Amino acid sequence: MSQSDVDILKRQVSNLSTLLSRYQEAYPNFVLEENEISKEEAKDQPWYSVSNQLNPLFREYDATIFGLEKKISDLQDEIQRLRTQAKDLINENERHVDFIINFCLFTLSLANT
Repeated sequence: MSQSDVDILKRQVSNLSTLLSRYQEAYPNFVLEENEISKEEAKDQPWYSVSNQLNPLFREYDATIFGLEKKISDLQDEIQRLRTQAKDLINENERHVDFIINFCLFTLSLANT
């Protein structure tokens, strides 16, 4: 399996994990209620113990989410920096425009006298 295949699978697992997490938050006891299984009985089910085997995947998922949250934070900081820079440029341009307008009006007043 190539590295790109592994990356694709990692992204797919990440996407599915995100969706599963959202679903579980929205419907925390749906599977248990749907199948009339108590939480204690659920712990005895084979699919419950698989979570131990999935711990490396969960850690990778958490690392991926942390990395993405860091990127979001960095991009938000960059956006704020660019907004401030844009406002400064706008203010500077307005000062230059005001200067040019005043200069033109002064020149016209001299030409008319």
